[in-house]
Amino acid sequence: MSSILLNQSRFIEATMIEQLNQHLGNQIKTISRINDTLIDHFVIDKYQAITLKATTNTYSRSLYATTVSNISRVVDYLNVAIETINNRANLVNQDTGEKLVALSGKSVPRIGIKDFFNDIQAFVGRIDMCLNECITVVSQFYSIVETTK
Repeated sequence: MSSILLNQSRFIEATMIEQLNQHLGNQIKTISRINDTLIDHFVIDKYQAITLKATTNTYSRSLYATTVSNISRVVDYLNVAIETINNRANLVNQDTGEKLVALSGKSVPRIGIKDFFNDIQAFVGRIDMCLNECITVVSQFYSIVETTK
């Protein structure tokens, strides 16, 4: 397992970067499944899928910038799906009557290099919570498809 130096005193394993990219990829697949479900129920005709930008396993400004960009793109993609669920499909949580709330700012907040992966993990966790709410709301009305197109 290779490690890369971070701030001369902390090490980040390259597998953490791979796991983060895999997790973001899974989030994109989940959003696409939600969009596929909306297509299947004639809420939308099509959607623009996204892919992650490639990263390296070496800690650098490039890794930092690309990772933040990837997360920002996932947030934007999720927010478009939320807007569609709220406004085109007019779906609300049946238990509370509430619409879904988009992630604020539509972009990743400033993330410090010192706590890069802690901050990233926390923010990706927020995306997961938001995705779970989307799945809850959509699945109250439709069966979410299991495969992506």
